[in-house]
Amino acid sequence: MSTDYLIENARHWSLFQLRRIGWQGQLSIALLLVSVLLLVTAEISRSEIDQLTIEIE
Repeated sequence: MSTDYLIENARHWSLFQLRRIGWQGQLSIALLLVSVLLLVTAEISRSEIDQLTIEIE
């Protein structure tokens, strides 16, 4: 096997991997953003509940 063949094969494989990871990567990023959004919303709700509890006391 020549070095040129290995380089070309590696280049093709990396492009193939990038194309393959495309929608899966986007999906995982979207899920990550949704989970962060849910965590932030839960944290805001918790702090509002804490404030209400302080006001009641």
